[in-house]
Amino acid sequence: MTVCVIEMDRARRRLILSEKLALQETRESLKERLLDRASRRNGTRGRVTSLADFGAFINIDGADGLVHLSEISWDHLEHPNEVLKLARK
Repeated sequence: MTVCVIEMDRARRRLILSEKLALQETRESLKERLLDRASRRNGTRGRVTSLADFGAFINIDGADGLVHLSEISWDHLEHPNEVLKLARK
């Protein structure tokens, strides 16, 4: 279990920890790395988690995002399942 120290009182031998804060910091760190990588306009791989009439939901390193139908192909598409498949679990 990963935790952050919120409060420490040596005189009273008391320590208050937070798992929620540690997870939040980890998520923020992952988010910053992902956004930094994505901002360079490099190609990256992701898993198609869901398909909808308007686009596809892609998971990249734990972050979900939407790719609009107009961004999937230069050709006209009725539905993203014409060129994409759901990732196996």
